[in-house]
Amino acid sequence: FPVTICIHYNDRAAIDGALALRRLSRFKIICLCSDVYSLEPYRNLSEVVDVFLAPSLFHQKLIQSAIKKPVFVIPEAVDPISLPSNGEDANVLSTNNVCWFGYPESFNKSLSYIINDAFDISEFNKDRFSIITSKNDILMEDVLHLDFNFNTFYEISRNYSYSILSHFPFDLKINTYIKSPNKMITSIVRGIIPLVSATPNYEEIASKY
Repeated sequence: FPVTICIHYNDRAAIDGALALRRLSRFKIICLCSDVYSLEPYRNLSEVVDVFLAPSLFHQKLIQSAIKKPVFVIPEAVDPISLPSNGEDANVLSTNNVCWFGYPESFNKSLSYIINDAFDISEFNKDRFSIITSKNDILMEDVLHLDFNFNTFYEISRNYSYSILSHFPFDLKINTYIKSPNKMITSIVRGIIPLVSATPNYEEIASKY
């Protein structure tokens, strides 16, 4: 039997499997935290989980305030989409083009209310801006959309010098405000300069680097 089992807070099959094994043998259960849409999942798991691992200090403080089990911070790893594979040579070009990348819901939560006004005020040419997101989703009119794909992101992102990233919580949810800085890290590792909102996890990374 294992000494330790690691589960994700939202993976029901993994949680059930860990609990079934624990009935047969005593071992530690480590729970990976991520989104905090509700504290109930973490509270429910705190009865059986020994240690929680959070992706940022802000996640840690929020989750720790509601449970008695220890919560430690383990920074997220570099996303593989920012690294070359199979000997690719796709250095970022000096194009001054700008992109946004991610799931459609992230854009709607964090940028949809302000981006058109921001472009108008700055007299920014939208021809220089592209959105890399889920296939067939149109998030802005008159803007180039590219399909987000784990296998092609490294190649298509070479045409962009900057990325616009935001955690503005226009959905009025704490989870949006404290989202981890993984997109910022992805941009930096990829060689793209991130332009980010002054929200907790982006500010922390920006103050260091």
